[in-house]
Amino acid sequence: MASIDLDDLAEELSSALGQVNCWAYAKVASADELRDKHLRKLQEDVARKSTLQQQHAELVAQAEALQIRLAQETRREEELRTALERIKAAAAPLPQRLDELRDAAEREARELQRREAALADEEALREGKLRSLREAVKLHQQRLGLRFQHHDDSSGELLLVFTQIAAQDPAREYVLGVRVPDSNSFEVTQCRPALDNINDLQAKLNVDRNFGAFVKAVRREFKALAA
Repeated sequence: MASIDLDDLAEELSSALGQVNCWAYAKVASADELRDKHLRKLQEDVARKSTLQQQHAELVAQAEALQIRLAQETRREEELRTALERIKAAAAPLPQRLDELRDAAEREARELQRREAALADEEALREGKLRSLREAVKLHQQRLGLRFQHHDDSSGELLLVFTQIAAQDPAREYVLGVRVPDSNSFEVTQCRPALDNINDLQAKLNVDRNFGAFVKAVRREFKALAA
């Protein structure tokens, strides 16, 4: 009697079951696809009907609007004809008014030229004064040996470079750095060579706010230090 291989039988049954499942899935998928296709067709028909209804309503509204517009344009034509007659009546005196405006414009142009010439003379005089001031400042800096340097960074520091301090070495530079922080008070950032009373001078500057006197006092202290 031949024996039955249970493993082979189970494998055949599993294969057959898989084929049945595949066939069933295919049938279900096909049915779902037909149903979805039918639903899409139905939705498209409903949308197309709605679009046609909307287009019909829009055409009816446009026709009514055109009728209203035609009536309005007829009235507007009459209004424009009346306005044109008023404009013609108002334009009659314009040539004389234009002549008056032209004369006034010519007078204003002549006055403007006179003022421009006066301003040019004032500007030339001001430039001469500025040139004289620049020459005086340059001479002052050369004799007193003082120049200012601004830093390009955001520190806001101003350097005062003094020369002509030490008789034995007039070219030696004495440097003082000053800035005005957010507190709106003067602050000494550096002092080379150091001065013992620089803090007192800074305090006095913040009281009397006399920067020129402060610079003179610092120069005196540098000269005393170099003596």
